[in-house]
Amino acid sequence: MEILNLSQIIWQAINFLLLYLIIAKFVVPPTKKFLAKREHEINSGIENAEKVKKQLSDAQKSKEKIVSQARVEANVLLEEMRKRADELSKKMQEEAKTAAHLEAEKIIDQAKIVLDQDRQKMNDEVLKLASSIAKHALSESITVDLQHDLLKKNLEQIKKNKIIAQG
Repeated sequence: MEILNLSQIIWQAINFLLLYLIIAKFVVPPTKKFLAKREHEINSGIENAEKVKKQLSDAQKSKEKIVSQARVEANVLLEEMRKRADELSKKMQEEAKTAAHLEAEKIIDQAKIVLDQDRQKMNDEVLKLASSIAKHALSESITVDLQHDLLKKNLEQIKKNKIIAQG
C-alpha cells in the first residue's frame, strides 16, 4: 500500500505541477495584466483626485478673492451712490426753496396788485362822497366864494389822503 500511496503522491505532484504550469501560463499573465491595469487606474484616480482637490482649493481661493473684490467694489459703489443721493437731495432742497421763494414772490405781487386796486376803489369812493357832500353843502346855504374855499380845502385833503394811501 505504500507504493500506491507513493504513486498517488507522484500523480498528485504531476497533477499539481501541470496545474501550476497551466495556471502560470494561462491564468497568471492575464491576472498580472489586470492587476497592473487596475493598479494604474487606481494610481491615476488618486492623481486625478489630488489634481481635483488642488483645483478645488485653487477655485475656493479664487472664489474668496473674487468675493472680497466684489465686496470692496460694492462698498465703493454704495458710498458713491450715497454721495450722489446726498448731492441730489441737497439740489432738490435748493430747488424746492427756490420754487417756494418764487411762489411767495408771486403771492406777494398778487397781494400788492389787489391792495392797489382796493386803494384805488377807496379813493374813488372818497372822491364821490366828498364831491356829493360838497355839492349838497354848497347848494343849500353857502355863498359862492365860501363854496370855492371849501371845495379847495376838501380837494387838498383828498390829495393828501391819496398820497398817504399810496405811500
